[in-house]
Formats: sequence, C-alpha cells, structure tokens
Amino acid sequence: MSNFQEFDPTPEHQRRAIDPHLEVVVHKLTRMATDMDKLANSVEKMSENMGRLVVVEERMVQLSTNIERVNKRLDDGNHRFKEVEVRVVELEKKNVTHDKSSEWVEKGLVAMISAVLVFIAHKVGLM
Repeated sequence: MSNFQEFDPTPEHQRRAIDPHLEVVVHKLTRMATDMDKLANSVEKMSENMGRLVVVEERMVQLSTNIERVNKRLDDGNHRFKEVEVRVVELEKKNVTHDKSSEWVEKGLVAMISAVLVFIAHKVGLM
C-alpha cells in the first residue's frame, strides 16, 4: 500500500479525497489486493501439493506394475509346480507297476530255483 498517496482532507480542490464513497472503494481495493495475495499463495501451495501428488501417483503406478510382475511370476511358478506334480504322480504310478512287475519276476525266479533244487535233490537221491 505504499503506492497509495495520502490525501490532505482540508483543501477544497482535493474534496474527492475525503469523499466517503471513495474511501469505501479504496478500502475494498486494498482488501481485494490482500485477498489476491492470499489467493496467489494458496495457488502456489496447491501447485507444490499437486507436484507431490504426481510423484505419489507415479510411485503407485510403479508399485502396481511390480505387483503385476510378481503375480505373473507366481502364476508361472504355480503352472510349473503343477507340471512337476503331474510328472511325480506319473512316476509314482510307474514305480507301483514296476514294483508289481519286479515282485512277479522275483516269485518266478524263486519258483525256478526251487524247481532246479527239487530236480537236483531227486537226482541225488535225497527225495
């Protein structure tokens, strides 16, 4: 408000300077200037806060992208785990049939050895 000039109310040629309507206008203009300064400060603060919000949003996008990548890797891992599980089940089934086959082979060998021993025992005269 240093731009405003002080008026001397007494001289007649400056009668308008002491006019109450003019004082109201000057008062309203000074209030408007103050409000404009406050508004400029508020806009500046809002601009700073918007910058911060943009940074937060960028970080959230990066976080979301990272989460999507992790979920994709987990899905791939689950798929691989299921494949391995299927292979293990197949191997276990094959192992069961292998055990049954080897059991039959062992019984057959025991039967053949028994038959040979009985034959030898019969020839030797033990039977």
